[in-house]
Amino acid sequence: MQKQTFRPGRRLGFTAILLVLIAGCTSQSMMQDQPYRTDVIVSSQTNQTSKANQDKGGVRETERKRAPVSIAPAAAQLIALAGSSRQSGALDQSRRQLEQAQRISPKAPQVYAALAEHYASVKEWGRSEQFALKGVSLAGNDRQLRQQLWVLVAKAREARGDARGAALAWQNAEIKG
Repeated sequence: MQKQTFRPGRRLGFTAILLVLIAGCTSQSMMQDQPYRTDVIVSSQTNQTSKANQDKGGVRETERKRAPVSIAPAAAQLIALAGSSRQSGALDQSRRQLEQAQRISPKAPQVYAALAEHYASVKEWGRSEQFALKGVSLAGNDRQLRQQLWVLVAKAREARGDARGAALAWQNAEIKG
């Protein structure tokens, strides 16, 4: 009777093939969950970001030209509930509701505006600024929402003592501050 020996090459090959098959199935199912977007901007310089193409706040000009992704009704309802929770003093519940809204509509700038407002209300200025900037990058050509988000960025920077950054944010909000 012949003894079977361990052959790492065979197992590695089988494992690689199995991973490729699983990855193919996963990417197909993930693509089906994503809505078809007609607002994607195709550029020949996708991997290059020039300084001329940057705002002072770090948001590319091309991101302004597209329409923002609409928010799911369930996420909008969670944002409203979070506002009520925050007003009644249930800050942790409000945060959880906003995080759930983010999982439902991860590309909706309104979710990031609500998260930025929440963190500003609990004086977590770094997180507030972070979420506001993410919202700006997703807001597209929604001028009013972009202005609201830049105001949140400016207030967060002022609260952290960054006068120069706050001035730039106020300038981006087109408000004399």
